[in-house]
Amino acid sequence: MGGDLVHKPEDHVRLFACLIGQIFIGQFMNIFVTQGPLVRHLFQAVLGFVIQVFMFRDTVYHVYIIATVAYLFMLLLPRNQQHKAVMVFVMGYLSCQHINAMLTDFGGFNMDITTYTMLLVVKLWGLGWAYRDGGMADADLTPA
Repeated sequence: MGGDLVHKPEDHVRLFACLIGQIFIGQFMNIFVTQGPLVRHLFQAVLGFVIQVFMFRDTVYHVYIIATVAYLFMLLLPRNQQHKAVMVFVMGYLSCQHINAMLTDFGGFNMDITTYTMLLVVKLWGLGWAYRDGGMADADLTPA
């Protein structure tokens, strides 16, 4: 799939194909993937992996590195301290990705993996704080 046909960069064409394709995939799931939650979750996980590989090519490993390390921090560190390590790691990892992008493609507008990891950083950072708050007594939480 080349961007030469539509005179757009290839990564932008892949993004558009993913967005349009997900409309049809959602319809397919609603009609044909109804065998239960396990089958739906497995279908979604495999399809999500395939879409990520199609969109981000060989840089998709960054998603799994950042998620795995953040999960290990939440699993292995004390619950009331892990959110700090998660925050430092995910922001540090994202900063290194941005510095690398600036050094290799300054001023370019490419849909590289940092577009996805920015969202993942927010999710993992919030998850670390939610996990911490879930382990606190109700009296220690800030009233709403």
